[in-house]
Amino acid sequence: MISSPSSARVAGTVSGVAGIGIFALAVDALADHKSDRRLETNVEFYTATLLDGVGLPQALFTATFGVSRVGSWMAHCLEQRADNRLIRPVSRYVGDRDRTWTPVSDR
Repeated sequence: MISSPSSARVAGTVSGVAGIGIFALAVDALADHKSDRRLETNVEFYTATLLDGVGLPQALFTATFGVSRVGSWMAHCLEQRADNRLIRPVSRYVGDRDRTWTPVSDR
């Protein structure tokens, strides 16, 4: 289920700090949620488990994720400022384009 080297490192930390029980429970819950398809995890999946394991209130998770990215966001700003050009990674969307949005209240 681990999809990136960063996720693998954080997953290892989670299993050591938060305890293998909560980690296994989170992975199983993800698999059960969408059992008809493979779901890849990202660093945030494991980080949330880790933050919960060390007792950080869930209300602080979003701010913690944001603070951890400030350095890279600033680096992008400085790169753009240096040559007044937006950084646009080359990528191509390969997902279904005919999907519809269901408001959370209707799910």
